[in-house]
Parts: sequence; structure tokens; C-alpha cells
Amino acid sequence: MIKVVKGSRINTIRGGIINGDDIIGNEYGIIVRTSLGYEVAILRPLITDILLERGGGRVTQVIYLRTPRR
Repeated sequence: MIKVVKGSRINTIRGGIINGDDIIGNEYGIIVRTSLGYEVAILRPLITDILLERGGGRVTQVIYLRTPRR
């Protein structure tokens, strides 16, 4: 997730630059054009995105195989 503030610019990997002013004040689901002409959808974050952003992270669980009975 990226927090957008007025006057900010978001650099994408290959798609160019997105102006933060194009996003602020609009609803989720809008389509914004990058500086290279690509269309990008601005979507609402999923609950998993929000939880992982807060530092919950994913915890690895160790699973031991059960020894076979004879």
C-alpha cells in the first residue's frame, strides 16, 4: 500500500509516473493514466493488505511428521 499526499509522485516499475493529485479526492475504482500512457486502476486495499501493513506479518509454523505406529 502507498499513502498518497498532495503533490506526490508514484514511480512504477515499468509504467511511468502517477501523480498523486490525480488520485486524491476520487473514489476507489477510478482509472488513472501514467506518464507513459498506461492505465492503472486505483483499488480499495483488501483486509489482508491492511493487516500485513500493520506489521502482523506471516508467521511460519513448524510442522513435525508423526512417527508411524507399528
